[in-house]
Amino acid sequence: MFSLNDPSTWPTTSQVDSELAELIANGAVPRFTRSGTDIDVAVKEAAHIVQSAEAEPRTPAKSGSPLLVLIQGGALAFGHAEFETQNAKTMTVSLTHHRRIDREKLRKLLCDGIDVQWNKTFDSFRETEQEILVSFKDGRSVLGSLVVGADGAQSMIRKQLCPDTHELRQLPIRFLGTTIKLSPEDAKVFTSLDKLMFQATHPLNISWPVRGPDNETPNTNPARIAKLKALAEAFEPRFRKPVMSIPDDAKVVEIKVRKWPVLDWPTLGGKITLTCDATHAMTMYRGEAANHGITDASVLKENLVKMWASEGLITQAQALETFEAEMRPRTL
Repeated sequence: MFSLNDPSTWPTTSQVDSELAELIANGAVPRFTRSGTDIDVAVKEAAHIVQSAEAEPRTPAKSGSPLLVLIQGGALAFGHAEFETQNAKTMTVSLTHHRRIDREKLRKLLCDGIDVQWNKTFDSFRETEQEILVSFKDGRSVLGSLVVGADGAQSMIRKQLCPDTHELRQLPIRFLGTTIKLSPEDAKVFTSLDKLMFQATHPLNISWPVRGPDNETPNTNPARIAKLKALAEAFEPRFRKPVMSIPDDAKVVEIKVRKWPVLDWPTLGGKITLTCDATHAMTMYRGEAANHGITDASVLKENLVKMWASEGLITQAQALETFEAEMRPRTL
């Protein structure tokens, strides 16, 4: 049985091709009209979008390939490899079917066929009797039936909706980052383990929990470099080396780790809702925010389609209520 949470149940491309052709022929796959163009809503199209947006040729892990979690001195490291190290504990978890997606490629593909109005900055919204009016900083306004606030962690829509509770809460975690350059030989140590080991190509980031005053972020740049190196002392040697090589003139910046605790907000009778980072801003450690954002869009779409298909039996307010009821516990 197919399950989104179990990659081993996902269909292969050949299975999708044959099964999709049969579904379309039998009318089982619905057709929608967008800007006068018929679009087959199908898994195949989504799969091709993802493949086209990959950052580099895919080198997937073999089915069942373990992800090694190396624990040494309280530090964690991840990779598809065996480490030769002393005084280290290891455990394995399954990690398969992962892809690295180029954000700009994916954005261009998702914008295909959609009239995106760029360079718009939200100013305010105002409820009318039947609709909602959104005004922008350029003086223009748009009247519509639904506003979906997906304007990021510092959401201005959330600020107007929740004037007393919109602020992000800083977590008891401190986070420093700098830029490093690795030789091809040093870089190969990590890329050979797993191409997805790091969040980006050059930045080096380290975070730690705050358990007392000594855990706070230093104020000066030299002290921040010293802090990073002190934290790396417990790392496995290959992970320690890049940190210890940070030059004295490197610029180290602090990144505030904050979130919004998915509080209640008014929907104005089903005319407005929040989604993505605007409602569940969260830490970046496991890539959860992006996955929840995609799930938000899918669940919201499903409820709006059900509303339109119900011919008035389901109101827009009920559709948003159902969407938010699923989203809130999922993103806490």
